[in-house]
Order: sequence, then structure tokens, then C-alpha cells
Amino acid sequence: MLKCLSITLVVLIIIPNSPLNAQYNCMNYLCVAGQKKLVITSINNSGNEKTKDEYILRELPFKVGDSILLLHVQPQLELAKQQLINTGLFLNVVFEPIINGSNLQLAIIVQERNYFFPSLLFELADDDFDIWWHEQMRDLERINYGAAISWRNLTGYNDRIVASFLSGFRREFFISYSHPAIDRKQRMGLSVSYSRQSNREIAYSIMNNQYSILKQDEFISTKSNLKFSISYRKSLFAKHTFGISINRLQVADTILNLNPVYLPSTSDNAGYIEASYKFNFLHVDNRAYPLKGTAINFQVAKAGIFKSDNIKMASANIDLHYYTSLFDQKVFTSSNVETYLSGGAQLPFAKQAVLGKQTNQIRGYQFYNLLGTSILLFKQEVKCRAINKSVKINLLPEKFEQVNFQVYPKVFVDAGAIQNKMPDTNFLLNKWLFSFGAGIDLVSYYDSVLSAEFVAGPYFQPGFFLRWQVRSF
Repeated sequence: MLKCLSITLVVLIIIPNSPLNAQYNCMNYLCVAGQKKLVITSINNSGNEKTKDEYILRELPFKVGDSILLLHVQPQLELAKQQLINTGLFLNVVFEPIINGSNLQLAIIVQERNYFFPSLLFELADDDFDIWWHEQMRDLERINYGAAISWRNLTGYNDRIVASFLSGFRREFFISYSHPAIDRKQRMGLSVSYSRQSNREIAYSIMNNQYSILKQDEFISTKSNLKFSISYRKSLFAKHTFGISINRLQVADTILNLNPVYLPSTSDNAGYIEASYKFNFLHVDNRAYPLKGTAINFQVAKAGIFKSDNIKMASANIDLHYYTSLFDQKVFTSSNVETYLSGGAQLPFAKQAVLGKQTNQIRGYQFYNLLGTSILLFKQEVKCRAINKSVKINLLPEKFEQVNFQVYPKVFVDAGAIQNKMPDTNFLLNKWLFSFGAGIDLVSYYDSVLSAEFVAGPYFQPGFFLRWQVRSF
């Protein structure tokens, strides 16, 4: 592991220009043999007890009747396996090609995951574990509890229903259903969701990069959201999504007394309709923990479609990820650039963007609250695979007995800035912020990632941070 980490440190300092995938090289006589053209005559699936055959075929870069060069068979099978694994439906996928003259027969053997997950919920009210541990002093009252159910692949087409209920520090109800292939050609998708959340605590202002918080025994804010989306995916990697949502936010009168611009009007509630468009391009080796490939997310949204809507604003977001390997796949690098822009005649405190929380996080700044209208973020990470093991635990059910885990030592640098036209006493706004450090990622069970990181920067004390998440684009 020490050798792996030392190589990683050197690569972070000097990253050579390297293509994502090396070109295939071969001797002349092998190239001639590789030019032989094969015709795919059959594709047979097995092991898919729940998943429909046509949904598996949907994810393949080829179909029965296609011609393919012998030289391209192996790369195409690797791409097909990558696509099937990235559906999140299978633990393992195996291709068995049979070549008979100029005919190519394919057998696909899949091992399905468990699709039904009922669970008891126990979560923190704070955005980050370290905030709860250090700032809130492990306050057990700041805990939410409840139950949830996630049922995937109900009809065999990777559709999913999720429902959850939380009580405790906040009260929340959520339900959603999504289906990625509702038409005959399996290009159109549909999703609908509803959520309602009530809070006993609300951040109504910000001073010195820290929230001013009002906390009461009763619920003082309620927000609800009903959203409908239609998606279209013609190719393997690109998807377009059009959405419309109905939103409502209501707060106690006390909040408006403390901050008159918390909402865009003197009323204690705001309702608006928001329309959005999102383009997603995903071509990575593993969507749960990518090591090679490209991911692009672009989204624009317009809140306040009708004259009666209280909140009127527009926003745009671009999120770019690039992953590649170096030194014969011994070292992996990732680069991320994200920008967010928003504006409008009525941009209340409640709708300002946040930097340093959740996905657009500059590591180490979890203890600061940074609000504004525009965000620019850069992240660079270099890692190597130190451990790659698979352990079979016979005592567990079949779909859980194979435990795979990988360990990646890493080094990283984050940098970003958030713009706010009225920074007031918030000294971290309108300036470049950065952090750097080293850590370890443990990638294991059902796409879960545990990160332990030591982070340093100019505006906070160096320290260790712990994060756990189920990663997916």
C-alpha cells in the first residue's frame, strides 16, 4: 500500500497527458485475422429470473443480425458487460461467445441482485456526520427515525418504487415511482414523486459564514414538492429528461420578522411551478465508483412559470467528470468541474445556492455555510488500488454471500468559489477557497463507499473526516 500511495503522490504533482483508452496494437498476421467479419446469429440470456430479456438486450451495443469484426468482439463484450453492471440489477455478468465459421452466438449469464429492501431508518438531522459529532456534540435529540422500502425491478424493466417516513427532529414523507422504458422501443421513461417535510429548526440568516438558527418545539417550516418527469434515451450513453414540479414552502411568522427577505413577499408561504431540462451523458466503467470514462450532467430550470407564482428565478448547472488510468492501470485519476448560475428579480434567502455541502462539497469546509447565486468548483483526485478482494460468506443468503471490497489510497485537491453580491460579514464569499489532503476509500457491499480523509486548508484546522455514501450518477 505504501508503494501505491507513493506513486499516487507523484502522479498528483505531474499528470502526463494520456489517452483514456490505449489503441489496440497487434502484429500484422493477427490484424489480418482480426479483420474477419462475424454475424451475430443469436443472443440467449440465463439467470434473469426477474429481469426481462428485452431489457437486457436494450443495454447491449449490438443486436442479432449485426456484423462485427473478430478484432472488436472482446472490446464490445466488455462494453456490454459494463452497461449491464451499470443498470444496478446484477451482481455479476458473464459472456460466453461461440464462433462457428462466420457466425457468432452469444450466451449471457447474469446473477441478479436483491431488489427488495425494507429498512428501519436512523439518520442525523445535520448535513454531515462531522457537524453532528463536533458542533452539535452528538446530541441524540437531533436524530430522525422511521422506516423505508425500496423495491426495484418490479416489472422486470428496472422500474422502482421508494417510500419512506421519518419522525423525530423533523417529519418527512416521501414516495416515488420511476420506469425507464414505458414504450415499445424502450426509449421513453417516466417518473413521479411526492415529498413533504416539516422542521423544528430553520436557518433564517447567515453571519460570519455561520447560520443563524431558530429552533422551537413545534414545527416552524413545511415544504412540499410534487414532480413529474419524462425521459428519452435513444443511445446507450445519453439521456434527456424534461420535468415539471409543483412546490410550496410555508414558514412561521417569526422567521419573516427575523429575516424579511427569507421569502420573496411578506406572506408566510410561497408557491411556484418549476420546469426543468436535464441532459445526462454517462460512459464510465462503473457508475458506483468510476475509474475510467466520462460523465456529463447539464441542467437548466425556470421557477415561476405563471404570473401568480411567488418565486421567479432561473438556474443552470454543468457538472463534468473525467476518469482515466495511468501506468498500465496501476494509478487512477479523476477530474471534476462544476458550475452553477442562478438569478432572478426575486431571489430570496431560501433559494440561494449552497457551497460546501453534500455533492458540491469542498472538503474541509463542512463547518462553514456559504450561500450565493453562482458557484464554480474544481476537484482533482489521484488514487491506486491497494486491495481487491472477494470473500464468500456461506452463512449469508445467496444474493449477499459474495462480499467484494476494494481499498484505494488517494490524494486530492479541491478548489472553488461562490459569488454573493451582498457578502456582508461572510468573509469566505467572493474569493477562492481550496483544500488538500489524503485518504482511503473502501468500496464494498452494494455500491457503498466509506471514505476516511485527512484534510487541510487555509481557513480551518486540519483534521480527519469520515463519509459514507452509496454513490451513483
